[in-house]
Amino acid sequence: MLAAAAAAGRRAAAWVRSLPAPPLPVPVGDWLAVELPAAITAAMSGLDPEECDHMAPDGRVVDGTGGVDAATISTLAAVPVVLAEAGWPRTSMRRSWRSPPPSPGPCG
Repeated sequence: MLAAAAAAGRRAAAWVRSLPAPPLPVPVGDWLAVELPAAITAAMSGLDPEECDHMAPDGRVVDGTGGVDAATISTLAAVPVVLAEAGWPRTSMRRSWRSPPPSPGPCG
């Protein structure tokens, strides 16, 4: 399952890299072409079910990261903000995107 997730991450990163560049050179173009695909690949290839949310022996809930480091999580969390501020991709391009069905992921 983790190998399949890593492969899906590589495909997703390749897809992001294949998006057309913004019409004018802007910082978001570099972010999309380099940082975001790298973060996708890092997150999906580093998943660790042992690091998922869980209950500690004393009953406390422990927030897990799934094996993804804080810098990668920060990059991925910025996606909606960065794209909204950039005004790119065009609305027509966004409408054509199809989300795959949700999968349970390594944390079940």
